[in-house]
Amino acid sequence: MTQPDTQPASADLDHQLELLHEQLRQREAQITQLERRQQIDARLTEAHPLDLGAARLLTEAAIQQMDEPDIDTAVADLRRDKPWLFRTNGTPHAFPFAPEADRLSEPDPADEAAAHAASTGNRRDLLTYLRLRRNRASP
Repeated sequence: MTQPDTQPASADLDHQLELLHEQLRQREAQITQLERRQQIDARLTEAHPLDLGAARLLTEAAIQQMDEPDIDTAVADLRRDKPWLFRTNGTPHAFPFAPEADRLSEPDPADEAAAHAASTGNRRDLLTYLRLRRNRASP
């Protein structure tokens, strides 16, 4: 029985253990991020935003700047500072200045892209959504 053979195996196991711990920390961070996004979406849905994707981005940016993150405060501040992002009681869910025919037509690709970007969290999907939204607003 030689001692040198057990040291490399032990070092390999220690290295594998470190890798597993790092993967666990990454997964926990992802879960925390997804839970926060779900909480943000729930609070924003209660506030009735016209554009959930834009409201989410602004809320997440505000939360990142807080010393102690508070979703309710961030949503309330966003609603106070940017009221045009939210519908009022008498306003239909679509943009109030959109023609009635536009509201009754097929789903908007930008809305579908927003939902897809929200579900994946992928930066490329977000850019696709923002590009579609910009092109929709352009004459």
